[in-house]
Amino acid sequence: MRQMIAIGVLTCVLAGVASAQVISGGGTTLVHGGSGGASPVPVITTFGFRIVKDGSKVSGTFDCLALAPSSASGAGSGQFTENIMYVTGDITNVSALTKSSASFSGTATVTGLGAGVNLPFTCDVQSSSEVAKAIKPSGTGVTTGNSGAHMTLVVSGLTFDEVITNGGISIAPLKSK
Repeated sequence: MRQMIAIGVLTCVLAGVASAQVISGGGTTLVHGGSGGASPVPVITTFGFRIVKDGSKVSGTFDCLALAPSSASGAGSGQFTENIMYVTGDITNVSALTKSSASFSGTATVTGLGAGVNLPFTCDVQSSSEVAKAIKPSGTGVTTGNSGAHMTLVVSGLTFDEVITNGGISIAPLKSK
């Protein structure tokens, strides 16, 4: 009987470790189409997030700062100095997770474009097919920025289709302390 209980406890502990994942990332993106419209202005973002998903428990934080140049052309048009939007929030759900992609959501405070408090957001990150082929058999996934990795952020009724140009996303088992 003691052996059965010990095996049951060990199985539960191992199952918990195996299911716990850390999804984290950060870097720079280029927003496809920039500001949009007839004369789009380029927009870059700096983003960072970390999520721990352990079974149905999800906790994490997300930050994304969008910058644009002070002028559309000429002097200063290549200097991204204008803060046009900042999104900071808590991640409360991971709706999809594979070795090469993740979809998560939560609520955020937004300043600049779409400003508001406790606004729902969703974010999808995915690698290119070349990165997906290179994922380690151990289950660790890495989305690198120089291989066509992609991020889509939806917040305040706005959709930002972004290519990760620097940095990346890591999807890996949670390591015990």
